[in-house]
Amino acid sequence: MRRIRSSISGPVVSIYSKLRLTMVEEKPIESVHHGPAPSVSHVDVSVAGEPAFRDVSASAINLQTARAADEPFMYATFASTRTEELALTGWNEEQKEKFLRMQFEAQRRSYLLHIPNAEYFVIHCGQVAVGRLIIERTPSEIHIVDIALLPQFRRHGIGSILMQAILNEARNACKSVRLFVERFNPALHWYERLGFSVLSIGPIYLEMVWRTASVESIDQDSQLAENIAEQIAEVGVTPDVSD
Repeated sequence: MRRIRSSISGPVVSIYSKLRLTMVEEKPIESVHHGPAPSVSHVDVSVAGEPAFRDVSASAINLQTARAADEPFMYATFASTRTEELALTGWNEEQKEKFLRMQFEAQRRSYLLHIPNAEYFVIHCGQVAVGRLIIERTPSEIHIVDIALLPQFRRHGIGSILMQAILNEARNACKSVRLFVERFNPALHWYERLGFSVLSIGPIYLEMVWRTASVESIDQDSQLAENIAEQIAEVGVTPDVSD
């Protein structure tokens, strides 16, 4: 299953344009054969002299295409999102590590199989790597496959800056934005505040979508056309539309 405040002005658009960075020399992380993911305990995600994140600005956020060398960080970010869940299991650290490795590899294989055109990025605030973003672009929508920040960088506005940037791109291109979120994930209310609505309900995940007025108008026109076509089919008469 696929799953990632205030209005932000111009700078965000230029930041988000970095999602279109082309790769030089190295292949992206998703197209390289990988060995076992490293242990979280062996990944150094701390940075000496970390900046204060209480006043994060749009200009501080940048995205870098994920490469093979970023795999330890991508794994550490993934693992950090499962901390509370695993704390309830009563497992020892070795059992937790084994489970996380298995889940990370399963998720990666699933993304490669079902979302082969996904783009993978490391989120930076200044020079500090703070999270990961995985998206898929299609002609009609932007699919947020995964957006996650390390715990110490959450609730500082970084996620809101990125989400507003994504919504700005979608608005300018008349696209919808789609994502999946666990039914009891606290982020659900955040997505609702951003304007997302529930499209479908599954046993674990909710499919949510954000639409611009233009997209909604197109959807309504398409639905109207479908209704008319169904009525015509029932009556069996093609209307005269000549002048």
